[in-house]
Amino acid sequence: MLADAAREHLEQWRRHPAHTAARKHRVDECEGRLVFIAHSMGGLITQAALDLGPDRDLQADTRGVMPLGTPFHGAVMAASILNTGQGAPLPLPHGKLKTLASTMPGVHDLLPRFPCLDEGLTVRRLDPTDVVALGGDKDLAVQPQAFYDKLRGQALPRHRAVVGVSQRTLQSMSLQDGVVVGFEHTFREHNDGELMRDAEGAPRRFPVAGDGTVHKESAARTRTVIPYSLQHGALATDDAAMEAVTAFLEGDEHLGPDQATSGLGLTVPDFVTPNTNWEIQVTGTDAPAGIVCTVESTDHHYSRPARLYADDDDALTARVQVPDIGLYPVTVQADVSTPLTQLVLAGTDHDAD
Repeated sequence: MLADAAREHLEQWRRHPAHTAARKHRVDECEGRLVFIAHSMGGLITQAALDLGPDRDLQADTRGVMPLGTPFHGAVMAASILNTGQGAPLPLPHGKLKTLASTMPGVHDLLPRFPCLDEGLTVRRLDPTDVVALGGDKDLAVQPQAFYDKLRGQALPRHRAVVGVSQRTLQSMSLQDGVVVGFEHTFREHNDGELMRDAEGAPRRFPVAGDGTVHKESAARTRTVIPYSLQHGALATDDAAMEAVTAFLEGDEHLGPDQATSGLGLTVPDFVTPNTNWEIQVTGTDAPAGIVCTVESTDHHYSRPARLYADDDDALTARVQVPDIGLYPVTVQADVSTPLTQLVLAGTDHDAD
C-alpha cells in the first residue's frame, strides 16, 4: 500500500507545473524523487515498500530514507510488554496491557531478532517456544519470520538514521520460570557469528543505551547516524530532531547535534498510585545545578518542582508523589540540552491489575 501511494504521489508531483519550475533551481535539473521520513515501525514498512513492494523502480526513484528510532532488529521491550504489561511507550494499566498485547501482531513483530536471551555462558535468539513461555502467541511469533528473512541484508537508499541515545533501555533478558528479567546491556558477535567473549570465556556485555524503547544498535543499521538524547516518541516531535529532518528534506548534510550538549537520560515508572512515593532518575550527570525537573498534571491543575539529589550511581534522583489519578508529564530541562519528557499514569491498585 505504501509503495502504491508513494508512486501515485510522485507521479502527481512530476506532472505538476511547479515541478518544472523547481527543476530549474537545480544544477542537474533532475526530476523530483521521493524522500521517506519514518518513525519507529514506519521504517520497517518503508523498507518493505522499497524491497518487497510491487514497484521495482521505487528504489531508483527514492532520494533518501530517514528512519527515526526504527527497531530494525527488534526491541527487548516488546518481550517485557508481553510478559508483564510494563514498558509501553504510553503508560497503561499493566494487567490490561498484558492481556491485550498477547493478541497484537504488532507487538510480536517487535520482538528482538538478535542474540538477547542470556543463559549464562550462552546467549541466543528467542524462538517461538520462548515467546509462548513469556506470554505471547506462537503463531503470531512465527508469522513475521519470513518477512524479516526477506528484508535481511537489503540496503536502504541514502539511509541516514536518527537514533535515540543516553536513555536507559532494555537490551537483553533472561527467562526465569516464565518471568522476563531485563538487562541494560547487549551482546555482540564477531563477523563469523561467534559471540564475543572475555578472557574467561564469559559473554562480553556492552551497555549501549538507546531511546528507552529501542536500543542504539537495533536502530542503527549503519554507522551513519544522527544521535540525540531523546526518548522514542520524542524522536518524531522534538525540535532538534526536526532540524535533522528538515536538512535531510532539503538535501543538506546534517552533521548531527552539538557535541557540547549534555546527554541526559530520564527514567520514571510508567504506573504509580496517588499519595505514594516514587522515584525519578536523571542519568548522564551527578550535578543538579542548572537542571530543572517538573511534575505536572495534563490539565495543568497540579505542577510541582522535583528536588534532584546525587545518588550512588553517578545519577540524580528525586522522590515525589502525585495527589490524584491521571496522567502526569515529568520534564527535565538543562541549560544546554533538549528537554526530556515522559508520562506517568497514576491510578488505583485495582487499575494496575
